[in-house]
Amino acid sequence: MTEYDQELIDFYQRNGKKLPSLQTGLGMALAWLSQPDMRGGIRWIDRVMAEEFFRENGHSSGDAIQAFNKPGGSTPGLKLEKNEGRGKYSLKYPFQFNDMEKRYNVKMNVLENGTKAGQVRSVKDFHFKKLESNMKDAQMFLKLLKKTYSVDVHDRLTQELSHIKWSIEHILDQPVRDWQIGHLDATKGNHPSNLYYQPPIQARFRDNYVFNREFERIKVKA
Repeated sequence: MTEYDQELIDFYQRNGKKLPSLQTGLGMALAWLSQPDMRGGIRWIDRVMAEEFFRENGHSSGDAIQAFNKPGGSTPGLKLEKNEGRGKYSLKYPFQFNDMEKRYNVKMNVLENGTKAGQVRSVKDFHFKKLESNMKDAQMFLKLLKKTYSVDVHDRLTQELSHIKWSIEHILDQPVRDWQIGHLDATKGNHPSNLYYQPPIQARFRDNYVFNREFERIKVKA
């Protein structure tokens, strides 16, 4: 089996995912399972059939059935039919990824808080208003510092400038396309109140800070 069924190719493309290489056992097995005369419970593959398939196609596999019981791999992989029983496998049809229901629920829940563009605009509006206050304070501290040098005033000015720089770099300058769905608190699941489109700061700063709904650094982690 050297080709994927076109319907499977289209399915992967619609979901922005890459098919396994047909030079691998995983790809060869998936190509066979995806054929119209195989999928949807028409034929069921067991270990003996899997080993024979790889042998006939000149592929060596230490555990042939693994490529069939985890079609497409495990990240996320495709669903199997469940009607034939243990040790026999057929690709579910219409095709479904194992995480499709989860991804659908996450997408629906996050949209309860507004569209992606709307959520991004709301956060940026908040930071624009906050920056106005930061800049007024920075200007005030700069004037004081020009009159009389003070370590305290210098530190306050540096702090305000740091806030301004951080907000511009990590919030205001981030294009909408780079904002992704994420949890405010990874321990609280997929409830709408915990899911928002987020700028790409969580991966960089989540080990150091806790963020609120507007993605302010509200707490330094111990």
